This record gives sequence, C-alpha cells and structure tokens, in this order.
Amino acid sequence: MTHKSHPLSCPAGTVLFRPGQECPGFVRLQSGSIRVTLSAANGREVVLYRVAPGDVCLQTFACLTDGRSYSAEGVAEQDIVGEIMPH
Repeated sequence: MTHKSHPLSCPAGTVLFRPGQECPGFVRLQSGSIRVTLSAANGREVVLYRVAPGDVCLQTFACLTDGRSYSAEGVAEQDIVGEIMPH
C-alpha cells in the first residue's frame, strides 16, 4: 500500500505535538524549524533539540518505530513548510 504525503504549513508558535499524543506520520521539513522541549515539574522548559530541514525528529522516529506516543512538545519555532508522510 502506498501512502501519499500531505502538505504541512504552520506559522511560528504553532504546537505540533504534545506529550501523550499519537504520531500522525513522519514530518519532512522544507523550511523553518521545530523546537522540541520537555516541561519540568517546576514549570521550567528544557529544550531537547531543534529540527531543521533535512533533520530527523527523534521524538517522531521513536514514536513511529516503537508504536508509542510523544513524550515531549514540538512547537514551530519559525514558520514551517513541509509534508507529513502518514504511517
């Protein structure tokens, strides 16, 4: 079965995923960046990494390969354009 990709376009500040959400598919960025963070119990935010065009989001990779939900939050740090390839 062939899965077709879907266009993705979001302005900066858009929350793309949160802890506990299922992964809709693999995201391939053409422009922009995504900031992936964890929130500590005291409310502080810890930046884990950033995803730029050509990078692999480790959260998405882990969710797709292990069949689990996201454990961090991903926010468009800049306006993003790309595509989602459903799993």
